[in-house]
Amino acid sequence: MFLMNPRTHLLAGGVIPALPLALDANRKFSETHERALVRYYVSAGCSGLAAAVHSTQFEIREPRHSLLEPVLELASRTIDEEMEKSFRPFVKIAGVCGLTGQALAEAELAKSFGYHAALVSVAAWKSGSEDDIIEHYRAVSGVLPVIGFYLQTAVGGRVFSQKFWRRFAEIENVIAVKIAPFNRFQTLDVVRAVAESGRTENDRPNNTFTHNNAVVRLDRTISPALSVGGTVRWYHGEIGEPGDRYTNDPNNTNREDNTLVTVFAEFAPAEHWSGRVTVGDQERRFTAESPAPNPPYFSPSDTNHVKNHRAVLDAQTSFDGIASNRITAGVTAEQTHTENDGFGAIDQKQSLFAVFAQDEFTPLSNLFLTGGLRRDDFDTFGSATTGRATVAWLPSGPEVKLRASYGTSFRTPSFLDLYGKDTYYVGNPNLRPERSHGWDAGVDWYLPEKRGVLSATWFNTDFTDLIVYNFAVFPSTVVNADRARTRGLELSATTTLGGAFEAKIAYTYLEAEDLATNTRLLRRPRHAFNADVWRAIGHDVTVGAGVAFVAGRQDVDALTFATIDAEDYTVARVYAAWAVTPSLTLKARVENLLNEKYEAVNGYPALGRGAFFGVEWKF
Repeated sequence: MFLMNPRTHLLAGGVIPALPLALDANRKFSETHERALVRYYVSAGCSGLAAAVHSTQFEIREPRHSLLEPVLELASRTIDEEMEKSFRPFVKIAGVCGLTGQALAEAELAKSFGYHAALVSVAAWKSGSEDDIIEHYRAVSGVLPVIGFYLQTAVGGRVFSQKFWRRFAEIENVIAVKIAPFNRFQTLDVVRAVAESGRTENDRPNNTFTHNNAVVRLDRTISPALSVGGTVRWYHGEIGEPGDRYTNDPNNTNREDNTLVTVFAEFAPAEHWSGRVTVGDQERRFTAESPAPNPPYFSPSDTNHVKNHRAVLDAQTSFDGIASNRITAGVTAEQTHTENDGFGAIDQKQSLFAVFAQDEFTPLSNLFLTGGLRRDDFDTFGSATTGRATVAWLPSGPEVKLRASYGTSFRTPSFLDLYGKDTYYVGNPNLRPERSHGWDAGVDWYLPEKRGVLSATWFNTDFTDLIVYNFAVFPSTVVNADRARTRGLELSATTTLGGAFEAKIAYTYLEAEDLATNTRLLRRPRHAFNADVWRAIGHDVTVGAGVAFVAGRQDVDALTFATIDAEDYTVARVYAAWAVTPSLTLKARVENLLNEKYEAVNGYPALGRGAFFGVEWKF
């Protein structure tokens, strides 16, 4: 198996599923089915696999089960066996739980089985302080690179401050965060913290966020073939809204109250047949307050109230009793109701009923086909049928893979698109649904002697009534672009250069056009290039360098709202590590090595050159 730096591998993007726990008819661990699951994920082209990480698998660590070691060992061994057949990067991630003593033991166990990173849950820290948990993460990072886990409170997670996640992101051996609180404000906490990690002068007025959550969840297993459950979630949050660096509004605030109730049933009436039915109801209240002075345009004070109600029924079932097929089908019904006093007297309802079906078909050992259809019926925007088909073929063994896909889509405007309103944005109730159809075709070539993989993909998507932002008016709004197209070429290479350097290179050429106005779609760069190269130079020293280049963008001036040609930028970094002893490692890196002054989004400056040093001591 081939893996470069796990962080670099994650930054390249990919799918990393959580490995389910396979049980037999007696609800005992089934090694045969577990191995089949691992082989399926590897063959499907996943870029990694995470074992013993899902919240439903926390109990495998209990003495009455004692399944952690068998699960980790079997998954790692099967991945290694499968990857011998197809040389490409693949990351193995192990779940790590418990207080520090248990977590360190689990991390060492995972390391002994060849795992590359640890997804660390802190659900066991019910009463510890954020300082304690930061030190816990730091300790585990001394054994394996760490992926943080923001777990939803419904299954034992805790709520953490933005400051906590900023400190977490600054731990040297942290490479990622799994963000799963199922709460958009908590998600934003992590995103902001990661973006700001390493900064000291980024504090802004009116940038506070406070919230409260309450969750109750009940589950019951009626029989081996039936389980039921229900959840009640309540949320209240208040957030300051300062805007961009030109605005810095001192007192705009948003308040939100959200209640969600769901009940579900999971069933398996026969060996090859399973399904799930979920019913949910959500009530949301949102208030946006914009007191004077409202810079930079000093508009009068305003308060906007939004009420949303949403009811959903979702049912789906899967059947794999036909050789070489797995068939999934289901229905979705949804009713939404929105009231908004900030855009006239909005009182709108929308109903949806949808049916869908998909078949995953493997007619030959080297040919993989998928086909699916979905029919959506909206009482507001009419009906639409969409579909998707994919094919992957290995014509002469694992060295070359040809692949292609075609699909259509239909997206109705959201109520925010139609009726949203704050100081700087107003919805457009005249929007039409967005439709698209697209295809892609590509090839993967696995180099001889496990020297790497080269990939090329051409893609093309045509949009009708694409929903885009219009910043040429104030307040800004959304409109339908008559016709639009995105197309381009993706190239990537993962290889070993001269038997010494490891490298990963990716380039995307993108044409993104509004065909009605012959203008480029905003914030879609024509050229995007990334490269990372590193080498072990001896004496336990590793050095590396990376570069990212972006060019050919259009953006909106955050002050004037005029369309502008955004600046191109190149960001470079260098890094090194020296394992002085088996217990002591010195690390250093320089981010934005060339001190590039740029804004990925106009009005929000990026961090300049920064040097970072670390000492890692294992004892």
